[in-house]
Amino acid sequence: MPSIHSPNADTGPKIGGIPGLYLPCTRALTAPTIKVSASPRASIVTEKQNEESLILVVDDDEAVLEALADLLSVSGYEVARANNGARALDYMRNHPPPALVVHDLVMPVMDGWRLQKEMKKDSAMANLPVVVMSALADPDGIDAAAILLKPFDITQFLEIVGKLTGHTKTGELA
Repeated sequence: MPSIHSPNADTGPKIGGIPGLYLPCTRALTAPTIKVSASPRASIVTEKQNEESLILVVDDDEAVLEALADLLSVSGYEVARANNGARALDYMRNHPPPALVVHDLVMPVMDGWRLQKEMKKDSAMANLPVVVMSALADPDGIDAAAILLKPFDITQFLEIVGKLTGHTKTGELA
């Protein structure tokens, strides 16, 4: 049973559903190397930081997608992004599996429920850890390691990601 994390439980910085989101930075930033997938179908951008901890972030809200990708990249993770479930599946079928998939539920083309069904059908994806983020108060039928209700606490998000990827602190392996 996944743990559901309520946005009201913490008072730290939040992400998701807040216009003009600014992320706090506690260390000097270095520009990541960015490569764009050659496949026009995939529309994936990968930010290389730590190849052992690739995180696939899937959300149709460009602001949330960019904020999470930037947050994870600055925190030392390699990030791949997709704006719907179909593009996420295409990415996972054509690249090494990510250490973690973070996805929204309500998206065009292929939503998060269908994405999970399709992942379960593929042995290479069936056991990947998943974190679901959603504005829905009761996301029925979801099998995830954690469910974050938008807006969610950034510190809590990074702690969950760290536990699921084997990083105890930002950028450190467990």
